[in-house]
Amino acid sequence: MEWTQDKNPIIRRLSLRGLGSVVLQPAKVQLLRAQLPAIMDSFGDRDGVCVMEAMHKAGDIIYLLDGEGLGSISQDIAVSLRPFIDDERGSVRSAAILLLGKVVSRVKDPDKGMVQQEMINCLLPLLLHLEDQEERVTLCFSGGLI
Repeated sequence: MEWTQDKNPIIRRLSLRGLGSVVLQPAKVQLLRAQLPAIMDSFGDRDGVCVMEAMHKAGDIIYLLDGEGLGSISQDIAVSLRPFIDDERGSVRSAAILLLGKVVSRVKDPDKGMVQQEMINCLLPLLLHLEDQEERVTLCFSGGLI
């Protein structure tokens, strides 16, 4: 949690990149699961690059947790992504939509009810972005999110 509070955006970005190297070690996936709340704290960073990098790292961890599911954190991730679906930066919008898709695709049966309401809340903004001005945002949908 200490790295998320550092005032220097370079330290926060480097810390995220460091977590990225751990992602490549499947034996450490459980340790990374514990880092998801700290990574989610980075979603509130004003630096768009840091936000996108945090979303990508969270997506990598979620991908590696495939067989185990996300548990209750899936709802927290979905809630925290909702504001980013309408972010003014296309790159942040597309990263949020892609991460939301990964969360939905990895939710296991016991956790589906928790995420279902958040998906309903996100449905209208997602539908509106089917015709987004940014090509990278519309490409998210052709990647299988909807």
